[in-house]
Amino acid sequence: MKKLFLLIYITLCATAAFAQLPYFNYGLKSGFNVSRLYFTDKSVPMKPAHCTGYLLGMWGRAGGYTFFLQPEAYLQRRNGKYYASIATQPDRTPGTAEEEYNDGSVKNNMTAFEMTMLLGTTVETGKVRTRLMAGPVIPIRLYNELVMSYQGIERDAYIKNIVLYKDTAMGLQGGVGVDFHRLGFDLRYEQGFGNWWAADGPGRQRQNLWQFSLSYELR
Repeated sequence: MKKLFLLIYITLCATAAFAQLPYFNYGLKSGFNVSRLYFTDKSVPMKPAHCTGYLLGMWGRAGGYTFFLQPEAYLQRRNGKYYASIATQPDRTPGTAEEEYNDGSVKNNMTAFEMTMLLGTTVETGKVRTRLMAGPVIPIRLYNELVMSYQGIERDAYIKNIVLYKDTAMGLQGGVGVDFHRLGFDLRYEQGFGNWWAADGPGRQRQNLWQFSLSYELR
C-alpha cells in the first residue's frame, strides 16, 4: 500500500512539472487487452492460453513539438490461464498430445494499478497526428484470485489474494497511436521482464500482452 501512495504522489508531482513545458495535455482512456501468463522454465508441464482483460485510467502528455513524455496511471485487469499436463499426475496414464493438457487448468484473475512513462515522437499529416512511443510500465497488484479446475469441475475456486504472486513485476511497452481532434487510438505491446511468481521452485512467470485503448483529450 505504501508503494501505491508513493506512485500516486510521484504522478501528481510529475503532472505539475510537465504543466510548465511548451504544451501539456491530459485526458481519459479505456480499452481492453489480450494477455498470456507463462512459465519461463520449459520443464514446468503447463501450457499457457490467451485471456482478455480491460483497463481504465488517465494520461498526460507534455513536451516540445517533436518529442514528448506521456505519464499514465490506470487500473488494468490482467488475466492469465494455463492448462496442466497429466504428466503431473503419476496415477494417470498419459493420452495423446492433444489430450495431455485437457485435464486441469488454473486461471489467475488479477487487478493492478499501473504507471507508465512513455517517451515518444509525433508526425502530423493534416488533422491526423501519429505517435510512436515506448517506455517502462510498473504494475502494482491490488487483488487477484485463482480459479482451479480439474476435468471441467472447479475446485478450490476463487482463492483470493493468494501469496503465490508478487506485488509487482516490471515490463516494457511500445506501440503506435493515432489522434484525430480530441480522440486517440493506441495499440501497444507489453513485454514482461519481472517475475510474478513468489513461491520457491521452478515457477518463474512472466506476462506479455497486447493492449488497445481509446482516449479522449480533456485539455
